[in-house]
Amino acid sequence: MAKLIDEPQNARSRRTVSALLAAARELIDDQGFGSLTMAAVAERAGVSRRAVYLHFSTRADLVMALYRSLGETEELAASLQAVWDSPDAEHALEEWAHHIARSHPRILGTLRAVESAHQARAVARRRRAPGAAMGRRLRRRHDLGPDVA
Repeated sequence: MAKLIDEPQNARSRRTVSALLAAARELIDDQGFGSLTMAAVAERAGVSRRAVYLHFSTRADLVMALYRSLGETEELAASLQAVWDSPDAEHALEEWAHHIARSHPRILGTLRAVESAHQARAVARRRRAPGAAMGRRLRRRHDLGPDVA
């Protein structure tokens, strides 16, 4: 398996990551989290599946990177600045409501995908846990050979 690229160092790699994030967001916004596969992202971004896996080892990693990129692409910090600059709590609350009204419709699909990715990881951990516990018990009882992980 190829080594994962943690931080793109050259322009081509940065363009690839940008294209992957844009493709993932389009798929989520158009068809929902269930349609987000590495193959679908690769196809939409115009790259190989291997290129996707060079940058993101799992679908959840891709979604989390997309979520982190929203702050920049949607200018969330600038939108929140009005909240921080408010003279008092009443105005801050009003600005917060404006921020939510401005930003949430644009990022809601990605927020839902992040939630789905978290749920999928939790389910996967619960599924692995009983098997791992059983394996430990069997090894302690010497019912599994030493070469069985």
